[in-house]
Formats: sequence, structure tokens, C-alpha cells
Amino acid sequence: MLRTVYGYALGFGLMEANLAAGGQCGPWPDDELSRMRRVTEMVPRDAPDHLLRLAMLFCGQCDMGEQFSLGVELMIRGIGDGEPGR
Repeated sequence: MLRTVYGYALGFGLMEANLAAGGQCGPWPDDELSRMRRVTEMVPRDAPDHLLRLAMLFCGQCDMGEQFSLGVELMIRGIGDGEPGR
């Protein structure tokens, strides 16, 4: 169990560091316009609008603390539902 939580926390930390590299960790403001600029730089210019909207939802509007807590809660809930002896 400890290895699972450790691996999750380490992977989540790396993901958070990569996603935040262009946002809150720099001198840039973390407002809607800044998030939009950051996300549109990651998407090819010829990407369809629906993919850009998806990128904005996935990359631009995410509470990392909430996402981490949700993942830990799901892991713990899964342990409670698991088979004994696993």
C-alpha cells in the first residue's frame, strides 16, 4: 500500500510541476487570459475548436490540490472494496 501511495504522490508531483511550469510558478499572473495563452501555445494552430476547448478544460482549469485529494480518496476507497489478502 505504501508503495502505491508513494508512486501516486511522486507521479502527481511531477505532473503538477510540469503543468505549473508556465503558470503559477513564474512571474505571470494566474488569471483566465494567462491560462488561455499558456494552453493555446501547447495546441497546434490548426487544431479544431473542440480540441482547444477540451485542452482548456483539461489543462487550464484544474485545482491540483482537489485532484490529488480525489485520487487519494479513490485509492483508499478501492482498498476498502478490495479482496482480503491482496
